[in-house]
Amino acid sequence: MRNLLLILLLLPGICSAQSILNGDFNNQGTNWGCNPEAWFFETTYGGVDPTNRVAEVDVQVGLCQTVSGFVIGREYELSFDCSRRSNCGPTLQSVVVTIDGGALLANVQRNGTPWGWQKERFCFIATDTTHTLEIDGTSPTTCGLIFDNIEIRDLDLDLGNDTTLCLGDSLFFELDYPDASFVWQDISTDSA
Repeated sequence: MRNLLLILLLLPGICSAQSILNGDFNNQGTNWGCNPEAWFFETTYGGVDPTNRVAEVDVQVGLCQTVSGFVIGREYELSFDCSRRSNCGPTLQSVVVTIDGGALLANVQRNGTPWGWQKERFCFIATDTTHTLEIDGTSPTTCGLIFDNIEIRDLDLDLGNDTTLCLGDSLFFELDYPDASFVWQDISTDSA
């Protein structure tokens, strides 16, 4: 019999995707506002993959998108891959990331780093059912930071009502989390 307690230890790592559109920029700037520059491949900016379409954010071009379906008071995670544009300056490249309604205000910067994706993660509490994500360049030139794989994930997991189990009883959880992983008290990782 598996132990429910160890399932609860996994909750911080279990997330479900929110409704952000075209976060990988495969459809160029579709669904993005704020004058997006999202039609070039990463090699344009010093990257190595000639087939990976990305977006640049600098003093002239940004990214913004209105996302719906939030539950007020629920915690979410914004994540994205970010790299310094390595084939032009300045050495310090930075952006400000906001989610309206006071939900999030964060700065992201790279200072003299070579090309290389780094994952950025920020948690926020929804203050409305619809929020606008905005990423604006704060460096003084048109050489900015490069973005890919922008996602918003719901961090709350509802396991249902409290249940008392007797010896021999079983409990079935229907989890709709495609990237979920399971670790049980016997260290097995199968989902059943």
